[in-house]
Amino acid sequence: MFKDAATLSIDRSWRSPDREARLTSPWRPRKPVGSTTNWPYVIAAIPTVAALAFFALLAYGRISSRALDPRSVDCTETESFFGGSIPPGATEVVCTNTRGFMDKAYVADFRMPRERLADRLTAAFPRLTVSQSCKADLCLGNRPEERWNGELSSHMEVTVTYQRDDTALVHIAAYNV
Repeated sequence: MFKDAATLSIDRSWRSPDREARLTSPWRPRKPVGSTTNWPYVIAAIPTVAALAFFALLAYGRISSRALDPRSVDCTETESFFGGSIPPGATEVVCTNTRGFMDKAYVADFRMPRERLADRLTAAFPRLTVSQSCKADLCLGNRPEERWNGELSSHMEVTVTYQRDDTALVHIAAYNV
């Protein structure tokens, strides 16, 4: 069963002098590029990195969406963006910043007396003209030929809904694209 230690010989044929010279030579040939890659680790890393990137984007979207939620602002900031001022006699004024990721947007809602409303709104916001195509009682918008100068809104939309008590609800939305 066991061989005698004297008869046991160690095969040293693989240690030839020529091979020893190749292993110790500074100019020995390099191994091919793909021969040392641990492919199972690379393949396992791909879905791991994809999952981490997905969760990072999910967290970023959640954090950034909170920063972009509509918030109430001072009406002077809104008026400067509109390029005019809220007309005198307006009550229940609420100004909101509804900005997006890459644009600026403001909304103002208020109540006014109905008499000469279109004239009063165009006097308060000189860029507005009366629009004929609208589903509300009265609509105004800025002139399309006007160019955005960086500080004023590029688009303004005003919708007016008449109430029974001789007042009107005015909704002004202005934004940049």
